[in-house]
Amino acid sequence: MVHISEVAPTFVREIGEHLSEGQTVRAMVLSVGENGKIALSIKRLAAPRKSSPPVRRDRDRAMPKGDSQPQSFEDMLSQFKQKSDERMSDLKRTMEGKHGGYSRRRGSRG
Repeated sequence: MVHISEVAPTFVREIGEHLSEGQTVRAMVLSVGENGKIALSIKRLAAPRKSSPPVRRDRDRAMPKGDSQPQSFEDMLSQFKQKSDERMSDLKRTMEGKHGGYSRRRGSRG
């Protein structure tokens, strides 16, 4: 079976618009999972259109702009978490400054 996202290079709303039951098609094997599940693609065998961007073969790696070394998913996640922590810290400091310690004063009232 081919996943609907791998049937055509365009958005597939109805599979019947692209394929019919019992139709024989050529498909590319994308991967074979540890459980034996085979991922197939019809669209990757079709001639690439000039306007379509190149297909990413390795979804667990990314090329950061200005860097020639790919990053692993774990590296990107680590960077995201670090930036997120920094932003949260800045936001907390900003909110405390705007409220002038409101939460601390409120707790001291009887």
